[in-house]
Amino acid sequence: MVSTEAIKSVIAEQEAEMIEKFERENIIERENQSVVTGYLKPNIALIITGLRRTGKSVFSFSILKGENFGYTNFDDERLSDLNANEMNKVLEAIYSLKGNTETFLFDEIQNVYGWEKFISRLVPNHRIIITGSNATLMSRELATRLTGRHLDFVLFPFSFTEYLRFNDFEPRREDVYLTSSIAKIKEYLNTYIEMGGIPEGISIGRRFVLQLVNDIVEKDVIQRYKIKYAKKLKELSHYLLSNFSSEISYNNIKNVLGLRSVTTVSNWVDYLSSSYLVF
Repeated sequence: MVSTEAIKSVIAEQEAEMIEKFERENIIERENQSVVTGYLKPNIALIITGLRRTGKSVFSFSILKGENFGYTNFDDERLSDLNANEMNKVLEAIYSLKGNTETFLFDEIQNVYGWEKFISRLVPNHRIIITGSNATLMSRELATRLTGRHLDFVLFPFSFTEYLRFNDFEPRREDVYLTSSIAKIKEYLNTYIEMGGIPEGISIGRRFVLQLVNDIVEKDVIQRYKIKYAKKLKELSHYLLSNFSSEISYNNIKNVLGLRSVTTVSNWVDYLSSSYLVF
């Protein structure tokens, strides 16, 4: 059981870390940010889902920047023992720190069993943004408790335009006809195709992206769905990621990986898709 004072300490530290991140890093406005912001109002919870490390927290924080709002990230081991019955402690901690705010940002709240009941109680009179990294868990729970009272948005890794802005390169329309600009754009495009648009992957490098994939498979699929044959699941994820844009069949995958059932393949692919690792 976590005390309200302990939760308050965690929340204060989390917000300080986010503020420092904004001061330290190059934070760009995402392409759909103004659209999402326009829907922020009471009685509608905004659900921001997507692949881990695509910037959901930063995106949501950017929407609320400059306002007085409560922020809690539940993907924190210090809050891992929280359950739905203790969520009122989170509210108490936020009110103690921020006053009587009507706006909340909850990161990875699906880690708290029964979270949807808590959100359902808050939605009518509060502006709420929720982030999550598992499409199936979020949609199933939202459909149960928040029917007609939520809007879902998927945040993808940087588009190529966002990637250029992240690298402080924003060519004017007339610049695209200059040989020097064309060469620079092609150079950025080659790197983008190789590395992708995950912000930290761009800054840190390919090794970060590879580790991220491993973490998603382990945490969001194997552990969450209690996969018994973890090695085979990892082989499946590697196979799918290595054969992108290729035509494949579940039966073919079953034979390649030596699995007994097409149903198992289908379920595993659904799990990987729910974690936004494949589409």
